[in-house]
Amino acid sequence: MKIFVDSCDPSEIAMLKERGLADGVTTNPSLLAQHKKDAYSVIKDICQIIDTSVSVQMISAECDDILREAEKFLAIGEQITIKLPFTLPALHACKLLSQQQRLVNMTLCFTPLQALAAAKAGAAFVSPFIGRLEDNGSSGMELLRDIICIYSNYPRLGTEVMAASIRNQNHITQAALLGTDIITAPAKLLKELVNSHLTTAGLEKFLQDHRSNTIS
Repeated sequence: MKIFVDSCDPSEIAMLKERGLADGVTTNPSLLAQHKKDAYSVIKDICQIIDTSVSVQMISAECDDILREAEKFLAIGEQITIKLPFTLPALHACKLLSQQQRLVNMTLCFTPLQALAAAKAGAAFVSPFIGRLEDNGSSGMELLRDIICIYSNYPRLGTEVMAASIRNQNHITQAALLGTDIITAPAKLLKELVNSHLTTAGLEKFLQDHRSNTIS
């Protein structure tokens, strides 16, 4: 399973990449708004670190406007992944961009049929929103399971499932058990992947024994 970090902080992304915890990056307008630099400059900085996939969300509503907005970011590099929501104009843009061998991430996915539509349009990635679906009383993992099942029935589709809106460690565990291609999660959550109170207690015991042995 690949791990993408949902972040617009180049130093944070670089640190996670060095530790094997950033195979790619996803961004969104809210994260980009937290920086003093303009969105283009921030994305360009991130692309100096990540050469696989950097998702950039478009804010235009109509297909032609989406393509014009995407053009500027696509000039940065081949790792730029155009992130689009599920609307008919965005799906049209997805189809056109995919035909040009451009990476597209269809985001805000809440149904299996949306995921099927994304794959038919040639999207490289589809992002089911696990946590947000659960906030509304539905099962995020059931959605993930259904999408993976549908895609496995039709392997020629080729779209990778990227579990998004990850809120906790259990979401990551369950996504991995289902065979999800990718999860994207905040840096804070990814840093906690190595944490366990038993590991901390065991390490402290080793250190205590080492100090006792040294003193004696």
